[in-house]
Amino acid sequence: MKSKNSLYQEKLDHLRFFAATYVIVYHVFLHFAGDNFLKPQDIKPHLMVQLALQGYSGVALFMTLSGFLFVLICADKEIRTSGFYINRLLRIYPLFLAALLLACYLDPVQNNFWSLMSSVFFMHNLPGGVYYPQFTEVLWTIPIEMQFYLLFPLLLIFVRNYGLKYLFALLGLCIGIRLMIFIITGSAFQLGYTTIFGRLDQFIIGMLLGFAYRKVSSKFKHPFYLFASIILTGSVLMLFSHLGGLIGSRTNPIWIVWSTLEGIIWGAIIFFYNASSFSFPKRLSQLLALGGTLSFSMYVSHFLFLNLCNRWYIPLVYCEHHRYSLFVATSNFLKMHPIASTCCFAFCLELPITIAASILTYLIIEKPFLDLRSAYTKPNPQSISKQTSQSVAA
Repeated sequence: MKSKNSLYQEKLDHLRFFAATYVIVYHVFLHFAGDNFLKPQDIKPHLMVQLALQGYSGVALFMTLSGFLFVLICADKEIRTSGFYINRLLRIYPLFLAALLLACYLDPVQNNFWSLMSSVFFMHNLPGGVYYPQFTEVLWTIPIEMQFYLLFPLLLIFVRNYGLKYLFALLGLCIGIRLMIFIITGSAFQLGYTTIFGRLDQFIIGMLLGFAYRKVSSKFKHPFYLFASIILTGSVLMLFSHLGGLIGSRTNPIWIVWSTLEGIIWGAIIFFYNASSFSFPKRLSQLLALGGTLSFSMYVSHFLFLNLCNRWYIPLVYCEHHRYSLFVATSNFLKMHPIASTCCFAFCLELPITIAASILTYLIIEKPFLDLRSAYTKPNPQSISKQTSQSVAA
C-alpha cells in the first residue's frame, strides 16, 4: 500500500499481514478452547500452539509499527497537521464507521445515538460504545490508534524541542501511572491492555526505534540479528504464557511493564527485519505485501467470519455423518486430533474466507478513500541546512 508521503517499504506490509494473521489464529484457538474442542492437555506438549495462544500480542505489533512508520515518514520533514489528520481519518474511518453502523442497525436498542458518538469520537474502547457480539469485540484497538494519530504531531514537535529524552520521560510516566494504579486497585491489566495509558509505550518505542533506524540500520544487515530478535520474542511470550497469559495474569504485577516489554520485543523484530539483508523471493514477497494491504480489513472482519464459519464447521466435523460417508474418515481424524482440527479451521476456512472478503471491503470501502489522501509532508528547511553544512564541512 504505497504512500504519497514516503517511499514504499514492502517489509512493513509483510509485518502487517503477520500481525493480522497472528490475531486471527489466536482467536480461532481461543474459540476452540472456549468451546472445549481444544483442551489444556492438548495444548501443553506443543510449543507452537502455546505461541498461537499469545496471538493477542499481534495488536502490540500493529501499535509499535505505527510509531516506527510515522517517524520514518516525518522525522526530518515538516508536517501539515491538517493533512496528516485527514489522511489518518481516510485510512481508518470508512471501514470502522461501516462496522459501527452495521452493529447499530442490527441492535438499535443497545446501540443508540450516544453509543455511536462515543465510538466515533475515539472512545470505543470504553464501556458504552457500540457493541454487537459478532464482530465489534476487536474494534477497541481503533480508537487507541486514533489517539496515537492525534498525539503524533505534538510528540514530534516536543522531540524537536527537547530531544529524545522527552519520549523516554513519557515512557517512564506511563509505567509510573500503571504502578500507581496497581498499588491502588491491585491490577493494572485493564489500563495496560485496553487504553492508551498502556499502549502508548508501544507507540513510543516504535518512534524511538524509528529514529535509531534512520541512523544505524546499515550496521544490522546480517540475518543473525533478525533470528535473535525472533528467539527473544518467542521466549518472552512463552514466559508470559507461564505467568498465566492474557486471561490468567490479570492481577499479576507484570502488567505494570508488560506493554513496554511487548513494544521492545516487537520493535526489535520491526527494526531488524527491515534492516536485514534477508528477503523472500519476489513473488512470495509481493503476495505477503498484498496481505499487508488487506490487513486492516482482515482485522476488522475476521471475528464475523469466525462465528459464521463455526456454524458450518462444527456440525460438519463433530456431528455424526451416517448419510455422508465421504466425511466420516476426515471427521473421525479431526475429532481424534483437536490441534489438527483447529489448524484446519484456521488455515483452510477462516483465513481464506477472511482474505477473500477483505479483498472486497478493501476495493469497495477502503481504497476509494485511500486514493483521496494527499501529501502532508515537505522538506524541513532546518534539516536541509544541516545536511548542507555537513556536506560543506566534509
